[in-house]
Order: sequence, then C-alpha cells, then structure tokens
Amino acid sequence: MAATTSTPSPYTTPISAQPLGGSNPPAWALVGFRDDGEREPDRQASPATAPTAVTDVPVPVSPASPSQPPKMSSPQDFTFLKELGCGSWSTVMEAVHRGTGKRFAVKILSKAQLIKQKKVKYASVEKDALAKLSGTHPGIVKMYAAFQDETSLYFVLDLAPHGDLADLVKKQGSLSLRCARWYTAQIVDTVLWIHSKGIVHRDLKPENVLLDPDMRIKLTDFGSAYLSPDGDLSPRASTFVGSAAYVSPELLNRASKTTSNSSDFWAIGCSLFFMVAGHPAFAAINDYQSFRKIEALDYTFPEGFYDSAKDLVQRLVVLDPSERLGVEPKSSPAELRAHAFFTATSGDTDTPIRWDTLWTDPPVPPETGIVQPSGSEPEDEELWDNVVNEFSLVNLRSPLHAPQHGGPLEPADGVSFTAPEDVPPDVRPCEVAETVAPDKPEPSASADTSPEAAANGGLTDTEAATDGDLDDPVLKEKNWSNILSHGETISSLAAVTTSVRKGLLKQPRPCALLLTSRSRLLCVLLDDKKPPKPSDIKHVLELRASGKKLACTADSAQRRLVVHMGDKDYVYEFADETTASIWAEKISSMLAV
Repeated sequence: MAATTSTPSPYTTPISAQPLGGSNPPAWALVGFRDDGEREPDRQASPATAPTAVTDVPVPVSPASPSQPPKMSSPQDFTFLKELGCGSWSTVMEAVHRGTGKRFAVKILSKAQLIKQKKVKYASVEKDALAKLSGTHPGIVKMYAAFQDETSLYFVLDLAPHGDLADLVKKQGSLSLRCARWYTAQIVDTVLWIHSKGIVHRDLKPENVLLDPDMRIKLTDFGSAYLSPDGDLSPRASTFVGSAAYVSPELLNRASKTTSNSSDFWAIGCSLFFMVAGHPAFAAINDYQSFRKIEALDYTFPEGFYDSAKDLVQRLVVLDPSERLGVEPKSSPAELRAHAFFTATSGDTDTPIRWDTLWTDPPVPPETGIVQPSGSEPEDEELWDNVVNEFSLVNLRSPLHAPQHGGPLEPADGVSFTAPEDVPPDVRPCEVAETVAPDKPEPSASADTSPEAAANGGLTDTEAATDGDLDDPVLKEKNWSNILSHGETISSLAAVTTSVRKGLLKQPRPCALLLTSRSRLLCVLLDDKKPPKPSDIKHVLELRASGKKLACTADSAQRRLVVHMGDKDYVYEFADETTASIWAEKISSMLAV
C-alpha cells in the first residue's frame, strides 16, 4: 500500500472550541474514588447493601445550589430503576439523580468479584480512561462521577436509551449500506480521537457501542484499554484482552502477543462485517475455534455483501497489523476517511460522509440490509407465560398424578404441576414424548405413588426412562446456555452412553444428547460437578446443512441410536429401547424436511 501524506488532524482543535454539547464532569468527581469517610455523617450508606431496583415512581428532586455542583458521592444520591445489563463482576442500572431528576446509567462493580477474579486493575484503567476522555468527544460515553461504598465501586455515566449496536443489528437482521456507513464513520472518528489521546480501546465490538437518544454512538467499556504515558501506540507486549470474535491475530501470536492502535482497526473491520452480514466474521462454536479461524483469516462474505463495504473489510481485516488501512506509516487516517465506502453513495437520497459535520448532520434511521430480521422477540410477560405453559405441559398426566393434598397453588382437574426450575437464557424446557404405551393399562387414580416414582417427578422408573431421561437429576440441574448459540433452544434432551476418546483410546462415557431448534445434534460429555462448557462438546452434527448424506436408524434390541453421516457412524446407547426409537423418528422427520 503506498504511503500517503497525512493531512492535519481535526483533533488538533482545542477542546474548548469544539461545539460538543454538555459540559465536562466536575473536577471533584474525577480525582479518584471517593471514600466513605468523606461523606457527611447523615449520608452514610447502609452497610454491605447493593442498590435495589424500584418501579417507576415519582422521584423527589432537591435542586442544587447554583454555586455548587449536584452531589454524586454515594448510592443514596440516586433512585435505582431497572437493570440494563450485567457481567461477571459488574451490573449497569438505570438511575435517577435525586438532586436534579436526570437519568443516568450507573455501572456498579463488585469489589469482592474484582478481587476474586483478579480484575482490580480493569476498574482503575476504566476510571482513568474515562477521566481523560469524558466530555472531549461526542462519541465517547461521559463519566460524571466515580465513588465507592463498602461493597462496590460506582461509575455514573451517560444513559444510552437505545441499547447497543449489537442489539440494533439483531433487531434489524442486518444494516443497509448507508446505515452501516454512518455508524462505521462514527466509530472511525471516535477511535481516531482516542488514539490521538494516547489510548487504545482493545475491546472494540458492537456490544460496546451504545446508542444515545439521537441514535448516535457512544463508545464505552474502557476496562481493557491501554493508556500510553507518552502517546506512543506502537506494538508492545500485551496480556490477552478483548472478545473472541473481534480479537486481533497479533494478540493470538504465541511468540509475540502484541497489541497496538492497529488492533482497533481490525475490530472496526470485524464490526462492519457484523453490521452488513448480521453475524460475526469469525463466529464459531467456541472461543478456541474462533481463534483458529482468525489466525487462518478464515471467513467468507455472504451473498449480497456491498462491494465498497467488502473492500474496506478486506483492507482492515489483514493479518499483518502494519498493512491495515489507516495505520501509519504505510497508510494514514486520512486515507481511511477517503475510502470509497465513505465517499460513494448508494442512491439518489444518499449522501457521502461529511467528516466535519458528522456529529451534527441528521441521524440516519435504522434500515434493514441484506439479511431480514428473524422475527420480534417476545416480551418478558409473554415469554414467562410460555415458560409456565410448557412446564405445565411437561407433567400433564393421567388422574394417577392428581394432587393428593390440595391447596391454593395446586391445579385441579387431575393435572399435577411441578414448579419451574431456573431456566438458562434463550433455553426453553425440552419437549416430552408420550410416556404411556398404547397397550399398557393405565393405573387407577387411587393408586399410591411409590417413593421411586416420587423421586422421578411422579413417574415410575420405566416411564421416566421412556420420557427421554428428562427427569435425570444430572440433566435437570445443568445450565446448557454456554454451549448454545444465540437464540438456539433445546428441542429434545436425553442421557446416553457413547464412545469418547480419552487419551489414545476410546471408551464408553456418559453424555447428553441435545437436539436443537437449529437442526443440530450435539453430544456433550457430562460432568456431575461442573456445568457444560464448549470444550465438552464431542460431536456436532448439522442435520440439514452438512452437505453429507445423512440417515438415522434405531437398533431397538440393543437400545442404540445410529446416525449415519457420510462414511462415519455415530452410535448412542439409551437406557431403554423406546427412547432410541423416538429419537430415530424425530431425527428422520427432520432430515426429511
């Protein structure tokens, strides 16, 4: 790539001269985390208690004196409304400031979890980065205060009412060319600004790009950032930071493990791919597979991917950090801004990006691109109704299982109800096969339930086995969300035994067999002590998109299910012959579609 003479950066303009709107956070809020002892005696926080969300109720407002900034030094200065998001050691909540009535996002970091997970430095880095950047650029989330109490650290930040860019793409399916151009331009402009301030974000991804009331971006989550003491952002050794699908290949290089401002340009290219394609470029079943795809530059553009966007992705998603568009000295930020993706138009009503008025031009409304939305997700109330209904259907049985004691919480008419267990996100209760064979006499309603049947949720051992081992305690208490892709649910679930390699030899081991809503058959190694993780997946069979000849049979005599894929057979042994037959029918019907 030919070197290009760099034009003067627009970021040399003094901050005070830029019409960015709002004001910088007061100096008292940014000097450090305030200590509990600095508060007035009548404002002491209740010990070891986290803020509790409340319903929308009128919040008393106490106007601050014109000569003093509003107090933001303790949780008691806010009324917390609802949770906006959560992570391993932090929770973000919407809150109303009692002194002004203004709404903010308050990020709450657990001290205990930060220490336990050895992430204390991330909180300090985030505070220092936000203190340096807040109020300097419209594309960066603003921090108004940082304080602490006995259990937590608090950041008071801009509220982004429209969620994040990842949510927008999922809702739209994908973004149109002009919409993706507009958001990418804002990300580029913001990233170039933080680089000019000696900061590399290092965890740039659509989930960390928030959307303000005008649907403009606010870059957030600087916990993984690198703050250069001298402004030098050239490659340097780094520990692993970032997210699997967006991490740059130089950080995966075992010999060097370096990062630089070029890592952010890689992430911009990956984010643009996600906006246009509707899915990450290096998506895989687990992080390890994503890393291998990144190292091999193994990704493909879907049909209809916009040509100018494809060219920009190809010039940013480059294995050699020095060869990426916008990275000096071989390229420059000016060359990046001048790329055809930003300067060309897609129609009569479209306009190229005007960098000098990017943050004041009218926003581009969300538009669906080459991938249509999959359908609106149900509201919480509707989702809960569905969950309760499906759990009720799980134990719809004969009068044998009618409630024996009665009570206000027990349904009538001979229907027993088992209280729902905790359900992982995006996972619905499994479908249940019929448990009573046609030629088997149904027990009378007055029959006593045996202790063994009670332990199986009201089913006998035979019935429980016929039901696909859904009441097996090992399977009931597992959280399967770690091994499912976004939006994927479990259609059927059963305990099986199959040969799994351990060392140099294969031997029969207990596994779970999952049939999912995306026509996938997963065989997952079971561990009684730990929840399933991606590395426990031993087989993944794509039933409808494998490109190989598939067939499925049941060996009822030996209770075995055999799935023929190409020239290889996968054999799963069930606890009884009925379950194997049911699974064979389900898979065969799916293959026939």
